[in-house]
Amino acid sequence: MRNLKFLWLLIIGSLTSDLFAQQIFIGNEETDRKLRWSDFRGPVDQSSPHHAMTTWLMEYSMDEIRTYGDSVHIGKLIVKVKMDPNKSWCIQHKTTDELLKHEQGHFDIAILCMKEFMSLYRQTAFRRNNLDQQMQKIFTDMMNKYHQLGIDYDRETEHSHNAEAQKHWNIFFAKYL
Repeated sequence: MRNLKFLWLLIIGSLTSDLFAQQIFIGNEETDRKLRWSDFRGPVDQSSPHHAMTTWLMEYSMDEIRTYGDSVHIGKLIVKVKMDPNKSWCIQHKTTDELLKHEQGHFDIAILCMKEFMSLYRQTAFRRNNLDQQMQKIFTDMMNKYHQLGIDYDRETEHSHNAEAQKHWNIFFAKYL
């Protein structure tokens, strides 16, 4: 009888548990490793004054959505951040360790974006009549905020040429990641 009660609790727990997943991809590889120059396989933008560019995207999917009156419960939310090697590029003879660390900072900004997106998601009371709009607003707000952070990062570090500013940003990334 005791084993049957334990099994019943285990089944109920698995039915009511939520899945929140944060996944990080470099290309098609789910990983937590740092970027490498070999990840930058896109065609070089000849019109750019810079020596490298990191392109990333964030996406989310929802499943197991249940409603309780006007309230909504999302049982499964998966958020992915992806570095796109085919749109990220570098000028091979201009690559340095310092520049790679700078480009890693751009990908770190993507990861921070994902983390804040998840935090805001957890703080939001979703409603049946506008669930998609609420999620899209959170997503758009985060993408805009972190796009601007990337611009500020490049401006302050002068695209990695300002070593002191880059050092401060590296400390920032280490602290929040």
